[in-house]
Amino acid sequence: HQSYAFKLLSGRKDRFSTLRKENGISGFPKRSESPYDSFNTGHSSTALSAALGMVRAMQLQGDPHHVLAVVGDGSFGGGMNWEALNDAGHSQAPLVLLLNDNEMSISHNVGAFSAYLTRLRSNHGYVRVKRWVIRTLTRSSLLFRILDKAKNRLKYLLSDGILFEEMGWTYLGPVDGHNVRELRLLLERAQSMERPVLIHAITRKGSGMMRAQQDPTKYHAVNPWYVASPDEGKRGVSMAKIAGNLLTEAAETDPGICAVTAAMTDGVGLKSFAEKYPGRFFDTGITEQHAVTMCAGMSTAGVRPVMCIYATFLQRAYDSLLHDVCLQDLPVRLFVSHCGCVGEDGETHQGIYALSMLLPMPNLAVFAPCTPAQMPVLVRKALDWDGPAALCYPKEMVPCDEAYEASDRSVWPVLLSAGSSGTVLISVGRMAAICLDAAQKSERSASVIAADQLSPLPEEGLGKIMGYGKIIVAEDNERDSGFGVKLRAELDRRGYEGRVVCIGHKEKVIRQADYRRQLELSGLDSTSIAKEVDRE
Repeated sequence: HQSYAFKLLSGRKDRFSTLRKENGISGFPKRSESPYDSFNTGHSSTALSAALGMVRAMQLQGDPHHVLAVVGDGSFGGGMNWEALNDAGHSQAPLVLLLNDNEMSISHNVGAFSAYLTRLRSNHGYVRVKRWVIRTLTRSSLLFRILDKAKNRLKYLLSDGILFEEMGWTYLGPVDGHNVRELRLLLERAQSMERPVLIHAITRKGSGMMRAQQDPTKYHAVNPWYVASPDEGKRGVSMAKIAGNLLTEAAETDPGICAVTAAMTDGVGLKSFAEKYPGRFFDTGITEQHAVTMCAGMSTAGVRPVMCIYATFLQRAYDSLLHDVCLQDLPVRLFVSHCGCVGEDGETHQGIYALSMLLPMPNLAVFAPCTPAQMPVLVRKALDWDGPAALCYPKEMVPCDEAYEASDRSVWPVLLSAGSSGTVLISVGRMAAICLDAAQKSERSASVIAADQLSPLPEEGLGKIMGYGKIIVAEDNERDSGFGVKLRAELDRRGYEGRVVCIGHKEKVIRQADYRRQLELSGLDSTSIAKEVDRE
């Protein structure tokens, strides 16, 4: 990420070893961390809107400073960026936009805008002619004045950059983004123009490190290298990879299945699907809202779209999900990865709001596997559901397959462990293994049930748990708006007289740390849950 280099250059070199660790510096810009970080970011396409807001605030207060927004070509295609581009161009705000064009977001860029930038990179005709005119003629020259008046026609003939010019921006470039001297001159020139200026800089992702240049997708964000990983044997399995493989298998016998992602092909496990079924795979770029509504449109025309997306990015498509999918009761499937704590990515990427967002949606079925072995069952159930369905799973999950193999593999309630007391632990998602451990640590013999169908609540499951005097719901989600609250409200409506205890994240913002540490800090570790089981 560009912010890594910026941190090294802005006084944080000595703390760089703490990057993405608990109490360390963030992997993203953070205003509380440094006066040189002007805006918190974690998702793309926000820079220009924030910069325009700063410009307008400065104008209102008579502040003479200038604002520069650095935007990558991958995030440039996001809808918010174009809204800000249009607004700034119309208002003629004194703003400089540095377009960092390296032909990549996380994966390779896709779409018409990416193709447009490719044409810009290869067409230097207008820039060369313009430089010749300025260098050769003086402003007193009659010929110069004639050419100056005809410059728009000249642009149409010789430059594809007219798109930006027509939107009210002065286009400068393309320029070699690795040529510091030339880039500095253009920045100084743009700053003096006091109007919207776009500088198009061509760069190489991973420049300076051959391995990164050869595989920029893999090296978009990397963990420290160890000769032997200290987490060897402790990490769980990749749930996104499992989901992607199962979807690819399902597509073999169902030609109507299509896979959709918003610039996260590898991250959501769709690489094999894209290679095997390229005609049924759609990467829309960093356009989450568009992607979800596109899926709604696809479903009305007879195909079966599956939108694979991180929980933190699904937030950006909240309106599309509610208005275009759920209210129309369309059979769009959402495979929502990275639900719950995601560890070192920090608060901007935590998936602890996923269930809070999805459970209130009308007509939406929500499923959450309790172990990787349950994924085939729930993938098939989600695909066969008559209406919209969301399958929610964490970034990684520790298997508890022995308990699951002993169950009847039915959906809700999955009895993982039978106890003799009147207390039952209901686990959600990755909490199954932790709740089993908690039951063994506790003095009371509590039963453990996995709730893998979270909405709608099945009658059979509700009937079985009504007989327990104490119900403890443990979920890797924000506590006051998650599944436990939904379940307690339904039990109250049915006249349940026992006690329901909800265990989840008490803090609304979860800072960066190892995800197991994040669970521990929220009381979601097995020791803390065992104490709740034993509490009167």
